[in-house]
Amino acid sequence: MKIIPKNYQELEVIFEAINSENSRCIAFASPNGYSGATSLAISVAKRLSGRNERVLVIDLNTCNPITSDELTSIPNALATWSFGDISCQLNAQMVEDFYFLSITQLKDLALVREKDVFGMAILMLKQEFDYILFDMSPICKRNHANFPLHLLFSVTDLLLLDIAIGKTTQETLDTVVSELKQAHCKRYEIVVSQMYMPPLGERIIDSINQRFAKLPKLKHRLIKLVNKQQWLFHGV
Repeated sequence: MKIIPKNYQELEVIFEAINSENSRCIAFASPNGYSGATSLAISVAKRLSGRNERVLVIDLNTCNPITSDELTSIPNALATWSFGDISCQLNAQMVEDFYFLSITQLKDLALVREKDVFGMAILMLKQEFDYILFDMSPICKRNHANFPLHLLFSVTDLLLLDIAIGKTTQETLDTVVSELKQAHCKRYEIVVSQMYMPPLGERIIDSINQRFAKLPKLKHRLIKLVNKQQWLFHGV
């Protein structure tokens, strides 16, 4: 998992969105997965905890739960918990700089679908934590165990939707936006990930090859200049 450094401008822009609406319950999701939504959730959790805030990350991603390979400080034996009793407060465990609940240890999943039970649980958690972050399943991937979107959006102030350039199509994005409207999502912001795009240097060279095909000397000179700029060939 790639964590965004706390001082990156990208995180500052996200925090402007969070602070502008005094968002305390924030959901993170992607259309189809593997675009960086979980990494973004963990990065935001670390950034918030760095301000001495009490942060709880609730992993609700049934398709790809957070594992010890991604967060090495996850205990080998996580305690079971439920939204239906105080165990969701008592059994949240400290992982690195924030508290963590994993869906792999959630019991009584059917109970979650009761709006009053879930709403009361989040109300109690908000008394103990300054921020609650939800890592969601990909919105376009459906299975019987997925957490109901309308329930989640009934308590969240903001959804950060992570889309990947080069992977997320306009058609997929339109489908996701339709899903969000049906689930009564109050507010969402789109975060653009470039993880599936080649480095800038490669794209510049491709452009030079196309534009200066009939000027080989100039083409080779420009490519040589680009190749000297090693920072263009490394992702940020």
